[in-house]
Amino acid sequence: MKLPFKLERHTATYKIAVIAFLVLVLLIPVSMIKNIILDRSQIESVATRDIRNLWGGDQTITGPILRLPYAVLKTTVYGSPFTGYSATILTSRRRAIVLAAVVFGLYVFLYLTLKAENYALVAGSTGFWFVLAAVIYLTRKINWYAIDD
Repeated sequence: MKLPFKLERHTATYKIAVIAFLVLVLLIPVSMIKNIILDRSQIESVATRDIRNLWGGDQTITGPILRLPYAVLKTTVYGSPFTGYSATILTSRRRAIVLAAVVFGLYVFLYLTLKAENYALVAGSTGFWFVLAAVIYLTRKINWYAIDD
C-alpha cells in the first residue's frame, strides 16, 4: 500500500505526526495523576473534617488563680457620691480622682497591649516593670515589721 504523500523521517509532516502521537499518549498518565491528586485532596479534606470534629471543640485555657476574701461595706457618706469601700478608704475627692485616673490608665494600657498582638509580650513586660517599680517606690517608707496584728 502506497501512501499519497511521502513520510520520511526528516520531513516536517512526519515530525508533527510523531509529536502529536506522543502528546496523545502522554495525556493518559497526566489524567491518571490528576485523578490521584483529586482523590488525595478529597481524602485530606475528609480527614481534616474528622479531626476538626473530634478535637476542635471548645478550648478552655486557665491559669493560677489568687483568691482574696474581702468584705464590702455598704454605707453612704452624707452628700458624697462615694459609697462603701471607696468612701471609707479614700476620704477625699482628690484621692478618688487619682485612683480613677490610675484605673483608667491601666485599662487603656491593657486594651492597647491586647490590640498590639506582635508586641504584646514586650509591652506587657515593660508595663509590669513600671507598675512594680511604682509599687516599690510608693511603699518604700512603710515599716512592715511595725504593723500590729
